[in-house]
Amino acid sequence: MQYASTNSPPNSDSERELEAEFLTTGAHIRQSTGSGSKAFSEGHEGTSTKRCALFLPSDLSSKSKSSKSTKMDEALAAWAKSLDAKTEATLEKVKRKRENEVSSPLRELSTIEDCMEVLEGMEDVDDTAYLKALEKFTSSDWRRMFMKMSESRKKLWLNSLK
Repeated sequence: MQYASTNSPPNSDSERELEAEFLTTGAHIRQSTGSGSKAFSEGHEGTSTKRCALFLPSDLSSKSKSSKSTKMDEALAAWAKSLDAKTEATLEKVKRKRENEVSSPLRELSTIEDCMEVLEGMEDVDDTAYLKALEKFTSSDWRRMFMKMSESRKKLWLNSLK
């Protein structure tokens, strides 16, 4: 409850109990004991009224807890579903990449050893061009390009390295 600057906070036990009860049980209604009907009233003279909670505290907390719990469960389920989808997509990507690496003839033929073997088999290769080609073979891109070239293009490329 809020207090005006002229009002002091509750200082007696009964005031504290009333405030705590108000804050924890929600809205209250006054129930007439004679008619049995529930109505909001300020208390009329000559009628005996009894104060009771509109919602029981257990009803309020269980509804909000179950609602929050349900929403949290739904959010966690959606999050888990999205993580599963991402995991499956990543696994498929890795699987495709592995299949491409294994089945690719360029990958198998473009090792440094294979390039050196082809280079050794070529005739009339200058020593300077040979050493520069070996430096280029440290790059997988240059190795793949070299292995895909025709014999005449390989010689032209080696001569350009001088």
